[in-house]
Amino acid sequence: GGSYYFRNIEFINENIGFLGTLNGEFFKTVDGGDQWTEVNNISSNPGAICGLDTAGDSTIYGCGAYFEPAYIIKSEDKGETWTYIDMSVYADALVEILFLDEQTGFVCGTNTDGATILKTTDGGLSWAEIYNSNVPGEFVWKLQNLQGNSDIIFGSIQPVAPSLGKLIKSTDGGLNWSSYNAPVTGIQTLGFITPNYGWIG
Repeated sequence: GGSYYFRNIEFINENIGFLGTLNGEFFKTVDGGDQWTEVNNISSNPGAICGLDTAGDSTIYGCGAYFEPAYIIKSEDKGETWTYIDMSVYADALVEILFLDEQTGFVCGTNTDGATILKTTDGGLSWAEIYNSNVPGEFVWKLQNLQGNSDIIFGSIQPVAPSLGKLIKSTDGGLNWSSYNAPVTGIQTLGFITPNYGWIG
């Protein structure tokens, strides 16, 4: 029931999953999706959850929102309790979050300088910027870590019209990045199955 703008879905296991919306509601299921209940025990209620990712057997991260402000939510007990992390010192808006394990992960969006990617190695306690497009108004909209190779990371750049969108790629875990113009003005999704073979949308 209700009218929701569903944004993403992520499951820790076959039963426990989470559903983010852009309406200020955030949902959890413990029965594989048959029933959903609203998560309402986050200290600062996020206005939207744009990105979700699980890490390990119990940890889940979420981020938002593309329409500001920038924040991360985190649970280490399968969604029983939550921590809210204000990210306004690093970014204006966040869209996507990607974790390699419980401690090491990435989040992306935009700040005053341009499209940004941030990295943490301590479970979100501290962050460092590892990429910026230096074009104000651009977003890093999507991230992908190539399955089986944690060093290879792809990102899609949503540009400022009429500029072309871009694909960015790192082969050393985010230390260095290559940028490639796309044949369209907007890119919001991507998927690669090898370091060279993939799709953008």
